[in-house]
Amino acid sequence: MKRVITRTRQGDCLIECAIGGVFLVVIGLFMLNGIAVLFANQINDTVAYNAARAAANAKEEDAEAVAKNSVSQHPKQKPIIQDIKLVAFKFMPERVEVTTEITVGLPAPLSCLPMTIKFQARSIQAVVS
Repeated sequence: MKRVITRTRQGDCLIECAIGGVFLVVIGLFMLNGIAVLFANQINDTVAYNAARAAANAKEEDAEAVAKNSVSQHPKQKPIIQDIKLVAFKFMPERVEVTTEITVGLPAPLSCLPMTIKFQARSIQAVVS
């Protein structure tokens, strides 16, 4: 004899999916912010490297202007990258030190995170001229 089991439908699965979806959306937003911060930090490292390399290839009297020009020529992908600027510049006979700062606006602002984050990158390059 075959036994037939019937169960009542109470909507438990729908509630579980709704709550799980909320958590997945929040986790996805954190991941999106993390990816944006990683890319911005990588861009800042590249900008600092390029500015130091350009200043190291220039004459000593023109080096800071060349570094500022190199930083200002880098495109800003607004609203993510809000500002890139040269913070510190030091020219020594054997090397050039450049520090840049990038301001990053988070693409998915959450209440537990700040709206903008600032990163600094420093690059040291040997003088070749």
